[in-house]
Amino acid sequence: MRFRITVLSSFVRHLRWRDFGEISPRGQWKPRWLIARGTSFFCVFLFYALFSFAIDWEHDLKAALDKAKSVKKPVMADFFATWCGPCKRLNDETFNDSKVESLTGEFICVKIDVDENPDLVRQYGVRGYPTVIFFDENGRVVGQSIGYRDAAFFTPVMRNALEKAGKLEKEEIKSQKPAAGTKTISSIAKPRIVEQKIKRGPFELSGIIFSSNNPKAVINDNVVGVGDSVDGAKVLNITETMVKLEYNGDEISLGLE
Repeated sequence: MRFRITVLSSFVRHLRWRDFGEISPRGQWKPRWLIARGTSFFCVFLFYALFSFAIDWEHDLKAALDKAKSVKKPVMADFFATWCGPCKRLNDETFNDSKVESLTGEFICVKIDVDENPDLVRQYGVRGYPTVIFFDENGRVVGQSIGYRDAAFFTPVMRNALEKAGKLEKEEIKSQKPAAGTKTISSIAKPRIVEQKIKRGPFELSGIIFSSNNPKAVINDNVVGVGDSVDGAKVLNITETMVKLEYNGDEISLGLE
């Protein structure tokens, strides 16, 4: 939304009075194209700038699940608190990413204020904020993300939920022969996503997004890769089930079951 407001304000800022009209030699006001012919264009631009790709949030989980069953779409439910900093960051940054916004079109999206819905918090075992829970069209939980996650982490989580809900369409491979050395879509492995809290000393591993060329791990709510540092430790290696850290000269292994 911040980008759309910036684009709109930039457009308005560059308007000049002479774009609207001029005074004729007889002293009459003569409107120019912007008003006489361009009103519809401006309205379309205004609508696009403010509302294009915006996520259409609902606020009633039961109604969203009922709707999911009738339209055969999965549900993405964001459990948030108005006082929660990571919740605001997820909303302002991750949910405003173009790739995330595009994928939300595959879901019925609902925001749940945890302070107003304590029964739902207990029902779904929500213990940290924000928590995003994914449901299939029948109300079965097919995925979950806890805490702030950037778009690079959150997009594969959404795709994983769509796949578990049976809604991820297979990407079409172009019939043209690819150039030599080019990988086709079918040859690129999908990242494997594992979320499970494992704590050892001052470090908590809560997730791994494993791909052979760029594995990532979530340690102490930070998304890190091999060679990165987190809270004084250096990430040495990331596998599908384990992360190795170097901390104060010692090696620490954080493993997922």
